[in-house]
Amino acid sequence: LGNGAGDVASVIAATVASNQGSQMAVGEVLGSSLFVSCAILGLVTLSTSVPAVTHDLIRDLCFLLAAVLWVLWVLHDSYITMWEALGFVLLYLAYLAFVLNSHFALRPT
Repeated sequence: LGNGAGDVASVIAATVASNQGSQMAVGEVLGSSLFVSCAILGLVTLSTSVPAVTHDLIRDLCFLLAAVLWVLWVLHDSYITMWEALGFVLLYLAYLAFVLNSHFALRPT
């Protein structure tokens, strides 16, 4: 889990703590991902002279958009089924496959 362990712990705590905990959990996850994608990336880019790797950034933003759209679709009826939850896992596995493929495809031979 790495540095995401704190996010997982706060989402679980928010979900268990109150009746509206699930709404707080979704807001926390979406808010933190947007903060990292926008504010942190922007500050790092402004403070360094290292050029950004645009294909990685576009890949990550596309998967973030797909995840947000999936969240909106899943939550349209305020109920998450097992198959919808499995969709999140499959989306992450697809992201992982894309990252590994781009890492090994760009590796010099």
